[in-house]
Amino acid sequence: MRRTSAKRGVFLLISVALILSFTLSSCVIIKEGADTAGTVEVLRLTKDISVGEKITPNKFEKVRVAEELVWIGALSDADAVVGKYSRIELGVGDYLIEGYLSVEKVEENKEKVDVDGNDRGFSALGYVVMTDHVKANTGADLSREIQKVINQNPKSVIYFPDGEYIISSPIATPANGDVSVALKLSDNAVIKASDDWSDSEAMIRLGGMNERNDINVRGSNYYLEGGIIDGNGKAKGISIDHGRETSVRDVTIVNTSTGLLVKNGANSGSSDADIENIRIYGNGALSSVGLQIQGWDNTFSNMQISNVQIGVKIETAANLLRDIHVTYVQSGKLETAYRSSIGFLDTGDRNWYDNCTSEGFSVGFEIRSSRSILSSCVAKWYPDQTSKQICIYTPRAWGSIARSCAAYFTAPKENCEYLVADQGGGKGQIIDPVFDETRVNREDYKSHLCGKVVFN
Repeated sequence: MRRTSAKRGVFLLISVALILSFTLSSCVIIKEGADTAGTVEVLRLTKDISVGEKITPNKFEKVRVAEELVWIGALSDADAVVGKYSRIELGVGDYLIEGYLSVEKVEENKEKVDVDGNDRGFSALGYVVMTDHVKANTGADLSREIQKVINQNPKSVIYFPDGEYIISSPIATPANGDVSVALKLSDNAVIKASDDWSDSEAMIRLGGMNERNDINVRGSNYYLEGGIIDGNGKAKGISIDHGRETSVRDVTIVNTSTGLLVKNGANSGSSDADIENIRIYGNGALSSVGLQIQGWDNTFSNMQISNVQIGVKIETAANLLRDIHVTYVQSGKLETAYRSSIGFLDTGDRNWYDNCTSEGFSVGFEIRSSRSILSSCVAKWYPDQTSKQICIYTPRAWGSIARSCAAYFTAPKENCEYLVADQGGGKGQIIDPVFDETRVNREDYKSHLCGKVVFN
């Protein structure tokens, strides 16, 4: 289980408090006798409250405000807050929201574990602890309860302690930066699709509600960190639906039809997502994809992808892939399945691959674009693989650049090719490739060769 230092805890407490603070000037009060259509009653603080302080009637007031100014989950019932303790530091003018309150006193910067094994230290940091609201490891469907916690706790980090959380329908987070949340899972927290899962959307839809594709919204609106997303052989894992600069990091995704899907974002499709330290193990189906990219301008680094038919599928441009390793799992697969397997499939344009590796796929890199760049990439095969092995394939003339890219063949010569270009010509380059020239049939690479072929 992850721990957070006291020093970092103080910083987070201060940061959360600053982010959550509303000034009185931003809260327009509706006066008595005015038209109340489109307004709601909410509880608003009249005094500052520190972490662990008890809520008493003299510290808040009930006001009527315009509905569009109210945060999701703001409380209006005084009986629901009196006698409870504040999880975080709050200031004058802040609304009272259920996720900010605790029935037991919270001690600032003190981590402890209760009798149920739930990590209480994250509450002291201002995190909303999921097991304060739902019970894990029951096998029951928690979709509605988890979504309710997300809806009622805008501008929060929602923490999932160790345990299994079953869902039968997608969980969505807001794309609107004014109400966005982050999801933080402990190392052994598992969100798993139910046996009756039938939804075509991903299990976790980041930016899947409160759509805001606005280039002016501040960056890094929300993130998903840690834990395990289990598709149970049926579901897609994670999607980024809307917003910009979303981060997904340190996550393991298993048994999914599509592990991670980045959809179109703001600014004419630019999503600017940052994805790092991800492990994906698919469901092995012929339609399975590890990483699918439909948005522009994303960065992907340090990913391990296996048991999929297509490792990475890119449909757009201006994406950077660095240290991505895709592995084909042969067990139980027919020869026809292997022949259609592709490590990296690029149907977009102007993408950059740095130190990416395709292992065991029939085609390492299928580049249908004309201006992508491959740098220090590798295609290799298992010793017992003897069928078709192609390092780089394009159905058009070769127009991209491959620099110092290596191929390590294991099949007979008649089944091995470094570059296959279905059309002649093209202004692309093959710079200092690394492979055994005596192991290939076609010489498509020679008309694009710059430098020399290197092989030890």
